[in-house]
Amino acid sequence: MTVLIAARNEEGAMDETLTYLAGQDYEGPVSIVVIDNGSTDATARVARAVAKRLGLKLRVAREDTPGKSHALNLGLAQVTTDLVVTVDADTL
Repeated sequence: MTVLIAARNEEGAMDETLTYLAGQDYEGPVSIVVIDNGSTDATARVARAVAKRLGLKLRVAREDTPGKSHALNLGLAQVTTDLVVTVDADTL
């Protein structure tokens, strides 16, 4: 399963969201892709640091064209699993 998180300036939400995802009970391997949608803050850096601390398999992609659909389309192009879940960066 792949979890896609489209995020723009969400450095403040990344820790809580990724911590919540790490605490879920999944069957099989899970990879997380954070699509940084033109953030001007440390969204990508924070996501990487939290993922490392929690032992999550996480990639960060950058989409500079504004809009959640652009971000998710970039993320979908990188998915190699049969199941894809999308969540917002500030949703538990």
